[in-house]
Amino acid sequence: MSGFDFDWLKERVDIEACPLTSKRVTEWYYNFDLLTPKQAREVALLLVKAMPLDYVKVNFIVAPAIGGIVPAYFVGEYIDRPVVTVDKEGYIRGKKFEPGSTYLIVDDVVSTYGQVEKCLDIFREYKHLGTIAYIYRGVGDMRGDTIVLDRREPEHEWKSV
Repeated sequence: MSGFDFDWLKERVDIEACPLTSKRVTEWYYNFDLLTPKQAREVALLLVKAMPLDYVKVNFIVAPAIGGIVPAYFVGEYIDRPVVTVDKEGYIRGKKFEPGSTYLIVDDVVSTYGQVEKCLDIFREYKHLGTIAYIYRGVGDMRGDTIVLDRREPEHEWKSV
């Protein structure tokens, strides 16, 4: 889809040793920590090029920790918008904005929309324009406001053996 080869970031993992934020499991993990800063900047540019024009005009960007922080800052650099981070406990770090301001969620991987939903709840007084991510690993269709560079094998519900 994007022209970027995500396969070299793919690592086989022990399902029990690698819990995902989504609370799902997979034998494959995309290790975006392998990207150099230059590569991370290049992939972020691909995200920006894939965005509709109204996404570029947002007031700020929301980065769910941990995976969204690097792509969000590089996207923010390209479109010259501030970034607000949301940590795992839901604490917000960054500038405050006027109610009704517009924002974009930037993450590395979207699967269950759990992190997106958390951000939507936290930022409910603002207007969410969309979500962008490197890859989508959900079981069903993506939401209409989600832009990704690639679709990959879905994560699965945890089933004990």
